[in-house]
Amino acid sequence: MPGLIQGRFANLAVVQPGAPPRQRDWIISALLAAMVLVEFGLNRSGYPLIGLISAAIAIGLLPWRRQFPLHTTILAFTAEAATSVTASTTTGGDPSTFGHLVAGLMLVYALCRWLPPTRVILGLITVSSIVLLSEYFAGETILNSLGFLVPWLTLTLVALAMRYRARLIAQQHEQVRLSERTALARELHDTVAHHVSAIAVQAQAAQFVSKTDPSAALKAITTIEEVANHTIEEMHRVVGLLRTDGQALPEYARPRLDDLLDPHGHPAIRAHGDTDISDLPTPILSAVYRITQEAITNARTHNRGVSRVDITLTRSTKSLELVIRNDGTPSMRSGGRGFGVIGMRERADALGGTLGSGPESPNGWRTTASFPLGKLSK
Repeated sequence: MPGLIQGRFANLAVVQPGAPPRQRDWIISALLAAMVLVEFGLNRSGYPLIGLISAAIAIGLLPWRRQFPLHTTILAFTAEAATSVTASTTTGGDPSTFGHLVAGLMLVYALCRWLPPTRVILGLITVSSIVLLSEYFAGETILNSLGFLVPWLTLTLVALAMRYRARLIAQQHEQVRLSERTALARELHDTVAHHVSAIAVQAQAAQFVSKTDPSAALKAITTIEEVANHTIEEMHRVVGLLRTDGQALPEYARPRLDDLLDPHGHPAIRAHGDTDISDLPTPILSAVYRITQEAITNARTHNRGVSRVDITLTRSTKSLELVIRNDGTPSMRSGGRGFGVIGMRERADALGGTLGSGPESPNGWRTTASFPLGKLSK
């Protein structure tokens, strides 16, 4: 049972972000500092000046609470404890303010949110000991000293809930990536099987005409070499992509972009530019089809008032550019982070390409994808 509990608790752990301070963190620190100064100005007689020191330390450490949650929390509460004990033995005033209290709670939340479980427990025990000792030397009763445990316990539960939610979202994202990679591996496998069949046919033809028509046999052997080289290129892309569903291979079939078009529908779906892509390598053709299909689905699901979806293909000797635009208004939940976008990006990355998705001004949504050409064959 202890091992089971420990394993389930470990699943809540989220990797420490280690991100640099963000603009929002500096704004929060500035607002809390302003609150402390206002409260100090309104209540100078009951607030010792030394309290500004610990408040400044706690608020100043907030931007680094994600990078160093344990160190910032211990340092802030040590400063607060020293200030509290000093104030109680000298001026007798209460050095705490609302802004200072909020900063301390944010540090405790960061401690519970970002550290591994063992360090969370170590941090909470250390900080609790610091607070209890300061309260004891300040002359507070045991009941008053334990009052801080209520908000801390609440913050701990909220942090654990957020960790668990983040874990679930990460697992869902990973499932989407795995599903997309499995589908891509299946398609690449089918393509390779098609090429191997072509090699077998050409080899049989070369063997059949080798005595009666040597030039035809040589031509067949040259074709075998070309197809084999292309097949090797595609097999390199298959390596690392695993099939996990155990289903039988579907029939070899190349998707058609025309199947997605609906010029007279609502919304109207039209293609522009170099739309004849039937000679593209099957993996790229399949990726173009799937990305376009997902972008059309997103336009219908996550955008309001969509009247048209425009698909533009631009092809050169080295790359293929795909741009999909719609004229709708993005809803609040279409932030470009959905599972569909993850799948599209996984497909593009697997083929050495790139994908971008985001809103356009003043309205509409734009999805772009780029694929390198010249390394794959049909």
